[in-house]
Amino acid sequence: MSRYRRVTYEDRCQIYALSQDGACQEAIAKVLGVSQSTVSRELRRNRGQRGYRFKQAEAKVQARQAIRRKPHNNGQGVPQDYAEAARWYRKAADQGEASAQHNLGVMYDNGQGVPQDYAEAVRWYRKAADQGLAIAQSNLGVMYDNGRGVPQDYAEAVRWFRKAADQGDAEAQFNLGNMYDNGQGVPQDYAEAVRWYRKAADQGLAIAQSNLGDMYNPAFPRWTIELDGVESI
Repeated sequence: MSRYRRVTYEDRCQIYALSQDGACQEAIAKVLGVSQSTVSRELRRNRGQRGYRFKQAEAKVQARQAIRRKPHNNGQGVPQDYAEAARWYRKAADQGEASAQHNLGVMYDNGQGVPQDYAEAVRWYRKAADQGLAIAQSNLGVMYDNGRGVPQDYAEAVRWFRKAADQGDAEAQFNLGNMYDNGQGVPQDYAEAVRWYRKAADQGLAIAQSNLGDMYNPAFPRWTIELDGVESI
């Protein structure tokens, strides 16, 4: 069975082209070298009203990621101004205020109010994460997971996801579950994946609820794995 990995933009182009040629999910999975469940999830989550289109699928993914990394600069009481938000975040961040350090990191991550600079995003996320701010720890884990601003390092991603997950951050709990699910940075362990997916799902995180459903779905290969201590939902 092909091991799960995250779907890239190039993968989405291939999925679209193969789908247009009438290829089934199993055939697409073999071409990409991923599990059929990976293809199924991609098609299900990123399909639009006119079917699966690779540009639209990529836009959906980027939008979800942006929402998860969104700072508090919503233009409340003043016109929305990312550059001005970044200026004030920097003043507070330079004084060691953790939430401002995190939000400044988000601005660099998204290229809002400052030129996009993943290394700078990592630098500010780390400052906040080192102070114990869970959302910054979670976002720092994402940077290591995706290799943005730092060399890709799944073990380091797991370390930061765990710090945030232990504080109850739902995104980090989901991401930690995903690492166990995929065997990235930790030994593959479906029972641990379920445990962390459930923690995030219980907080209402939709993607965690979806993945938890996948774990119990007989259509997916993981269903055949014995999940010790896990009860059906």
